[in-house]
Amino acid sequence: MNDEFNYSCRRRSIGQSCAAKSPANGLAPLGAGSGGGPPAEAKDGNREDYVKGWYDMGGAICAMWAFGRSGVHPRIHLLSAENPFVLPGKDPTGLINAHATKGIRLTVGPPEQPDTENSEIKGIEVQVGDAEYVSLMRGMNPDDSDQKITLEDTGVYVKGGDGVVDLTSHKQILISAGGVSSISVTPSGIVMKGPIIRIN
Repeated sequence: MNDEFNYSCRRRSIGQSCAAKSPANGLAPLGAGSGGGPPAEAKDGNREDYVKGWYDMGGAICAMWAFGRSGVHPRIHLLSAENPFVLPGKDPTGLINAHATKGIRLTVGPPEQPDTENSEIKGIEVQVGDAEYVSLMRGMNPDDSDQKITLEDTGVYVKGGDGVVDLTSHKQILISAGGVSSISVTPSGIVMKGPIIRIN
């Protein structure tokens, strides 16, 4: 942060939380923690803060919550993009970077909500409940995407569209069903097993 920002902090049980206010533009404190929240009379309304520059929040533990109430569904939006009305015709430059030294975990539920914490992960986990699905697609139309991988309750579906679905391994590619039928592809050959094998 530059010198135009003032900081106001106080100790909290889970660490420190800070709020910044820019005297240059006269904005109200920028929320998030002690010293920066809206006044009591404004807690049921909307709040918007803008800083032409860096907007930094930090603490030993940081949390962002959205709870629905009074008929309002909870939503959290993260957006990084050029304003098309201010900079028309510019190439998109917005970026969102998420990094953790041990793991990132994304979960969706309920019903059958998965655990929201896993202290043992060493990578990226995406987990959903039994009623939800996981989809990875290329294209802007979710109903007619040419390339798509979907995990749902009825199965796992892979669409290659006009491209190539390429499975490559230096050791083995194994396709099996029911523990009875299988196709094994290894550098030494191809082995097919099953009660009935038909080749047309």
